[in-house]
Amino acid sequence: MKPARIGIVGARRARQGLGPFVARDLAKAGTDVVAFTTTNAATVQEAGAALSTLGVRAEGYTSMEVMLDQQNLDAVVILSPPEHHESALDWAWTAGCHVLCEKPLVQPASGADASRLVDQFAGSGLLLAENCQWPQVLDAARELVPTMGVDSLERFEMELCPESRGVGLVRDAMSHPLSLLQSLTQHPGAVINVAFDETDPDTGFTVAHFDFLSPGQVTACEVRLFRTELRPRPASFAVNGQRVQRLIREPGYTFHLSHGDRLVGCPDPLTTHIARWTEQLSATLSGTPPERATEIEARADMLETLVSTFGETHG
Repeated sequence: MKPARIGIVGARRARQGLGPFVARDLAKAGTDVVAFTTTNAATVQEAGAALSTLGVRAEGYTSMEVMLDQQNLDAVVILSPPEHHESALDWAWTAGCHVLCEKPLVQPASGADASRLVDQFAGSGLLLAENCQWPQVLDAARELVPTMGVDSLERFEMELCPESRGVGLVRDAMSHPLSLLQSLTQHPGAVINVAFDETDPDTGFTVAHFDFLSPGQVTACEVRLFRTELRPRPASFAVNGQRVQRLIREPGYTFHLSHGDRLVGCPDPLTTHIARWTEQLSATLSGTPPERATEIEARADMLETLVSTFGETHG
């Protein structure tokens, strides 16, 4: 079977900064990144040069529509800002392309309809996945805390340091705890009793409180979001009080998890996530129908609730 032909929408290191790294991991996973888009001719050259340094030679475009028209693509990876995701997903679906989309799937509180998109892809037998990487660290976390998620999940906590401000803190970060909760419970889930504490909408501490519903249990959740100048940015999560901290070490940008005085290595979750999506893509292209993206739909619904509640209480 020939390598899957991939196009990347938003291939630069702007905003999320993932373009070159996703292209690198796609090539490492055995796909053929043949095309990409950016917003203008100057950024096409910039992105093309960055990809070339990673060994990826691809044709650049300033229009997704033109790229889809001129390239026979199997799949599209959407890394553009979230306000452009809905239209990009529609273009990919119209072209019959499978998709990996950066989180969030659609811009919350914008009127974008995630359920419609999930239905479209499922109805056409097209794979739809979202780039939520945190579940890929759970194997390493369970090496540190073997009981994590085995018993009832009574309490979940997470600390993250997104670069956004105000509502952007919630929009850009909350897919991470939601995807972890879905993986820990093995259920799409729902959120209720949402509330926020906030000390400073631009630079300060934002705390989200909510209950996550899954079959037979209610998990009390607290997610702390704050801005920091520290690089790499700190992050951690805790299950029933057992905290695991993410550590990124230079040189080499290697990932580790720590719990108390114990430390274990962890594969780069982006690389792992891309590899697993590529396996799903290969299976789909070989004739295995993909599952409906129910978890992504539920995550979009929960994120909509969180962002809307934040907007109502903090303007």
